Amino acid sequence: MIQSKKFKIGNVVARQGDVGLILSELPKGAKRIPPNEKNREVLAFGEVTGHSHSLYDVKKIEVYEVMNSGITEKYIKTLESVDLIHGYSKNKESGDHDKITLPKGFVFKIEQQMGYNYWNNSPEIVRDWRL
Repeated sequence: MIQSKKFKIGNVVARQGDVGLILSELPKGAKRIPPNEKNREVLAFGEVTGHSHSLYDVKKIEVYEVMNSGITEKYIKTLESVDLIHGYSKNKESGDHDKITLPKGFVFKIEQQMGYNYWNNSPEIVRDWRL
């Protein structure tokens, strides 16, 4: 569980692989996104293996998006404690990353790790790869 008393707005409070959770406030103009029918909110997909970084039981969260300089930013507001699970389903964790329990009553900005592509001379989102 994240110990929130040690962190301030803007701190990365948890990281699960290439997904970071930044303690935040909802920005002005953030729009609530309705819950999906699959009862999970995917924060990032594994392109090669098919795994995901997901929050299950969408009744425990509210999802918001806001456009910032042409980029869509995602925010999660926790209404109850909820687990961020890395795996193939709620009951089939991958074992690569531990489950992270997000505490009730906080807002987290979701950040996907960025890298730099020297061939294209531009930043890009980190993706899975296979040897």
